[in-house]
Amino acid sequence: MKAFGLTDTGKKREKNEDSIFLNTGLKLYIVADGMGGHAKGEVASRTAVNVINELLEKNFSDQGETSSGQDDSIAGLLRNAVFAANREIYGYSQKQPGKDIMGTTVSLALVRNGKMYVAHVGDSRIYRLRGDSLEKLTVDHNKVQELVDLGMLTEDEAEKHHLSHVLTRALGSSNAVEPDIHIFDLNPGDSFLLSSDGIFRVLKSDRVSEVMMNTLSPEEKCRILVEETLEGGAPDNVSVIILETEKKDL
Repeated sequence: MKAFGLTDTGKKREKNEDSIFLNTGLKLYIVADGMGGHAKGEVASRTAVNVINELLEKNFSDQGETSSGQDDSIAGLLRNAVFAANREIYGYSQKQPGKDIMGTTVSLALVRNGKMYVAHVGDSRIYRLRGDSLEKLTVDHNKVQELVDLGMLTEDEAEKHHLSHVLTRALGSSNAVEPDIHIFDLNPGDSFLLSSDGIFRVLKSDRVSEVMMNTLSPEEKCRILVEETLEGGAPDNVSVIILETEKKDL
């Protein structure tokens, strides 16, 4: 799996509360978008990626390739890793003065056995480019998505709606959270984009698709997407990871 990631504070925020993580050995890739401002959203996102990576590293090391090869087993490992990250973040916030709520989104992809295993909470996103079609593989957990589901907003209208930042599910916001878990078969030529929602507040999906279809390297594509988002005003932190499937992944 060819992979590269990039994160930037953007033009309007004072600090970067996003965290990205690439474990190329495990083929684990994570984007987390922290929230909480003074309540340390950057701590929440960093905790999420660290806890998830440590637990998955340990579990796959202990169990080995053969015993951890079943879909249900891997999905269970991902779910438990997200549960553990949520407990850590929620527990930390409960110890702070005033018990200010801190939290984070998390969208992760694990490549194994010719498949991509996805766990998702919040409104960071994972897209798949297959051929010339860019498909969103995750569903946003926010108030605007509820309006889209009810037919009250289009997807394009939702991107810049004033309620788009109001999450209905996030790590750390309560003592329990349920991630969406999906499993996708990999095809030759598949590429993937993991991103915080900041990029789509500026760039149209058609432009993102155009960049993804380019023959440039994942690093060059990431730099183009971030640079164009910054040129467009970047009102939020911006984080992207681009993955490209190789023969050995299938």
